[in-house]
Amino acid sequence: MDRRVEGAYRPRMEQPQRTCALCDDPIGPGEAWLADEADGSVAHSGCVYRDEEPDARQRWSPGS
Repeated sequence: MDRRVEGAYRPRMEQPQRTCALCDDPIGPGEAWLADEADGSVAHSGCVYRDEEPDARQRWSPGS
Protein backbone atom coordinates (compact mmCIF):
# COMPACT_ATOMS: atom_id res chain seq x y z
CA MET A 1 0.00 0.00 0.00
CA ASP A 2 1.40 3.39 -1.01
CA ARG A 3 0.94 6.00 1.73
CA ARG A 4 2.56 8.92 -0.06
CA VAL A 5 0.44 12.01 -0.55
CA GLU A 6 0.90 13.78 -3.86
CA GLY A 7 2.20 17.31 -3.40
CA ALA A 8 2.72 16.96 0.36
CA TYR A 9 6.45 17.61 0.18
CA ARG A 10 8.42 19.89 -2.08
CA PRO A 11 12.00 19.09 -3.00
CA ARG A 12 14.59 21.20 -1.18
CA MET A 13 15.43 23.08 -4.40
CA GLU A 14 11.87 24.46 -4.52
CA GLN A 15 11.86 25.71 -0.93
CA PRO A 16 11.69 29.50 -0.82
CA GLN A 17 14.87 31.16 0.44
CA ARG A 18 14.21 33.16 3.59
CA THR A 19 16.28 36.24 4.36
CA CYS A 20 16.78 37.72 7.81
CA ALA A 21 14.98 41.07 8.10
CA LEU A 22 17.63 42.37 10.52
CA CYS A 23 20.96 41.34 8.96
CA ASP A 24 19.87 40.52 5.37
CA ASP A 25 21.72 37.18 5.43
CA PRO A 26 19.95 34.05 4.17
CA ILE A 27 18.46 31.74 6.78
CA GLY A 28 19.91 28.32 6.11
CA PRO A 29 18.36 24.94 6.75
CA GLY A 30 18.52 24.03 10.43
CA GLU A 31 19.07 27.60 11.62
CA ALA A 32 16.78 28.93 14.34
CA TRP A 33 14.54 31.76 13.20
CA LEU A 34 11.50 33.70 14.38
CA ALA A 35 8.59 35.16 12.41
CA ASP A 36 6.89 38.50 13.02
CA GLU A 37 3.16 37.82 13.04
CA ALA A 38 2.32 41.42 12.12
CA ASP A 39 4.15 41.62 8.80
CA GLY A 40 5.32 38.04 8.17
CA SER A 41 9.02 38.91 8.15
CA VAL A 42 11.54 36.42 9.53
CA ALA A 43 14.81 36.89 11.40
CA HIS A 44 17.55 34.74 12.92
CA SER A 45 16.76 34.16 16.59
CA GLY A 46 20.28 35.39 17.43
CA CYS A 47 19.64 38.68 15.63
CA VAL A 48 16.34 39.19 17.47
CA TYR A 49 17.82 38.64 20.93
CA ARG A 50 21.23 40.23 20.27
CA ASP A 51 20.23 43.68 21.58
CA GLU A 52 17.87 42.50 24.31
CA GLU A 53 20.10 39.97 26.06
CA PRO A 54 23.68 39.97 24.76
CA ASP A 55 24.95 37.26 27.12
CA ALA A 56 22.05 34.81 26.68
CA ARG A 57 24.11 32.37 24.62
CA GLN A 58 26.88 32.32 27.22
CA ARG A 59 24.47 31.43 30.03
CA TRP A 60 22.53 28.81 28.06
CA SER A 61 24.04 25.42 27.47
CA PRO A 62 22.50 22.38 25.75
CA GLY A 63 21.08 19.84 28.16
CA SER A 64 20.64 22.26 31.04
